[in-house]
Amino acid sequence: MKNASIKFERPYIIFTICILAFCALLVIVESINSKLFTSDFQVYYEATNDFFSGNNPYLHNYGLDTGFFKYPPFTLYLFAICKVLPFKIAQGLHLFVLSISLLISIILWHKMFRIYFAHKISKIPSWILYITFLFVAIHVVRELHLGNINLILLALFTMGVWFYKGNRILLSILFFSLLVILKPIAIFIFLPMLFYGQWKLIIGSMILGAVFFLFPIINMGWYGNIELWQNWLKAVGSHGEYLVSENSLTYLVQYYLNISSEWIFSFLGLILILICIAYDRFVNKSNGFEWNIWAVILLAFTPNFFVTDTEHFLLSIPLIMVFLFYIRINPNIYKIVLLILIFLLFSINSNDLLGKELSNKFSTHGILGIGNLLLISSFIFVYFREKADVNKVQIG
Repeated sequence: MKNASIKFERPYIIFTICILAFCALLVIVESINSKLFTSDFQVYYEATNDFFSGNNPYLHNYGLDTGFFKYPPFTLYLFAICKVLPFKIAQGLHLFVLSISLLISIILWHKMFRIYFAHKISKIPSWILYITFLFVAIHVVRELHLGNINLILLALFTMGVWFYKGNRILLSILFFSLLVILKPIAIFIFLPMLFYGQWKLIIGSMILGAVFFLFPIINMGWYGNIELWQNWLKAVGSHGEYLVSENSLTYLVQYYLNISSEWIFSFLGLILILICIAYDRFVNKSNGFEWNIWAVILLAFTPNFFVTDTEHFLLSIPLIMVFLFYIRINPNIYKIVLLILIFLLFSINSNDLLGKELSNKFSTHGILGIGNLLLISSFIFVYFREKADVNKVQIG
């Protein structure tokens, strides 16, 4: 990919119209029914105003009992526009940004995978756009309903990869750094960079991260900045005390195997993925786009590793899409059945679809988390299997 220009082809224009119509209709219906709570955005909005009024934004909840501001201090400056906008206008702007972020993410990953698989695909597989959205539609509804920032995180990751492929390293560093400062748990995306020697990205992001860390000195002073970061660490430390994720590895192992461990199985899962990366890098001698693939996998693994909300599984969008490309290139009944199973586990847990009782059972049994783990493990298996088949052909 020699440049990072975006060409709006007809399939992308039609898809854009469909997604914007979906998001607009959802917002309108929720507004009419007085259900457009955006309680997560309320936290960002009120915490930002509280901070710039001279108060500690990490001290108490905003709105809901669980509405504590848990994001790094620099995030407050990114939401600084909330100081001058009424809540309704800021809310509308935030929802618009979420919708555009969804579009950017799906379309750009589709374009990047088209380029990556160009030697195997002649026509634009536009159906992959819609199947990908269908996979995450329920999570998009919840994201817009709550007004969270997971779609923004996904867009930042997407733009980081996009500009990297366009050889615009400084922009890539900027987007990757913003992603991690907004959601530090996304730090896993840098692990494949270590294996593949992407030192410019790593060092550049570290330098920019230091700038983000020191930024509050502008209006807080050195000691005020240190205190602000300490308050954030305290807020993060208490975060796990009131939030439970039925989809984390910690929960799933305890629920199904009755083995209680805070982190060991999460780290085991991470280590297994790192072993796969090492094998791919040093045994398969892979290079080029492969580190992006592993970053996609690790980003998707994040909500299984940490205690997070279900909307974080929107971060699996690139992995879902690349899996669909592999199925398109070399389809067989086993992959299709596996895809349907993943869809049933990953994509249908909704009170409206299943009813409250069955939906609660899905949640209690960690079905979404299991579906995401099945997606990750299945893709890794298919990825290595396809590589092995290619190697056999080349040897033969």
